[in-house]
Amino acid sequence: MTFLTRLNLPENHVEGEIPSSIGKLCYLMHFDISSNNVTGTLSEILEGTDCLSRKPLPSLQDLDLLNNNLVGKLPEWLGQPKNLVELRLLYSSRHGPIPASLGLLKTLSVLWLGRNELNGTLLESLGQLSELIFFYGSSNHLTAIVIETIF
Repeated sequence: MTFLTRLNLPENHVEGEIPSSIGKLCYLMHFDISSNNVTGTLSEILEGTDCLSRKPLPSLQDLDLLNNNLVGKLPEWLGQPKNLVELRLLYSSRHGPIPASLGLLKTLSVLWLGRNELNGTLLESLGQLSELIFFYGSSNHLTAIVIETIF
């Protein structure tokens, strides 16, 4: 499965944690395990990479983990896949701030973070997402300071 580019298992009965070996799928572009019973955190994926770039999932364009039982903070490595276009992490139990590294995702056009327990402020770095056309962040504990650089 070294050259796997698409892993789609939405609305199945997938249970348990995402194995760290997912980080070794250097060519994975689309990863969708939405609406399952996936548990654990996303931090371990960083430890499992052996791609040339030494970054987890460097080819990733679409990450859909919505409606699962993932917990913990959003990891900083989410800002590393330089080709990421869509990121959907809503309806989970994520907590903590939105990582500043998300501001590095220059190709990101869709960002779903709603229905979590995220807190803190909407970061100025999100204003650097020039391709962003859709942001959904409702039902969190976020505060926003209207700053010209965000808009």
